[in-house]
Amino acid sequence: EGPIWVGPLFDVDTVNSMADMAQSKEAAHLISPQTRDLLNVIQKEATILHRKGEGGGGGRGMFYRRPPTLKNHNNPKLDVVIEKLKEKGYDACRTHFDSRSLRTNALPDEFDFVC
Repeated sequence: EGPIWVGPLFDVDTVNSMADMAQSKEAAHLISPQTRDLLNVIQKEATILHRKGEGGGGGRGMFYRRPPTLKNHNNPKLDVVIEKLKEKGYDACRTHFDSRSLRTNALPDEFDFVC
């Protein structure tokens, strides 16, 4: 048992370059709006870091699939959880691969304290 992957998941410079190219006038007729949106989500994901001293210190944030109901039986929308985490000073965004998942530098136990 253990981590499936411990290396970097994103090359931030490459993701930023791809997103910049997709937004250029030259690419306007070549890149679909859906692809631009996807690149924007990936760009947000790529910039979320672990808190210092945790999860490899300085590595990338973790992916979490939000539980259907939190401990207090509250069931906020994922966008609300993300906004509340941001208000508490954490980085957070949706993932590009699962509509019910988020990437954040908060620990799972902290989700209950934000909603």
